[in-house]
Amino acid sequence: MSDEASLIQERLDDLALTMFNGVLEVSRVSGDEGRKDDKCHVAASELGIKLGTVLREIEEAIGNLLVIQLPTADRCQQIDTVKVTQSRVRELQSEYERVKIELDTLVSEAENISIKLQSAFTYHVKKI
Repeated sequence: MSDEASLIQERLDDLALTMFNGVLEVSRVSGDEGRKDDKCHVAASELGIKLGTVLREIEEAIGNLLVIQLPTADRCQQIDTVKVTQSRVRELQSEYERVKIELDTLVSEAENISIKLQSAFTYHVKKI
């Protein structure tokens, strides 16, 4: 594997772990107080599916980069394929960043819901 492909793979692994931890955090926060917020869980699931799709496409693009490095008779075709693949990797990285922003927003919403639930619970307990 080339150095560039290795670096991309390493970054991909880091990004996957970050996103996975974010989805787990949404599930944890929305499950506080023994309550489940369906909206948060559904959104986390949808983001998890989007994440999986984006990561698979990035893996495929990396695989294409590796195949491109094999010797071929048609050098022009190889160069065109590299350009297309690099463009696709950039698109996928942009999509990943967009999904990450959505996930960060969802985590924030889940934390706000948890705070509201805790406040309501505290108020209810004090009232009793």
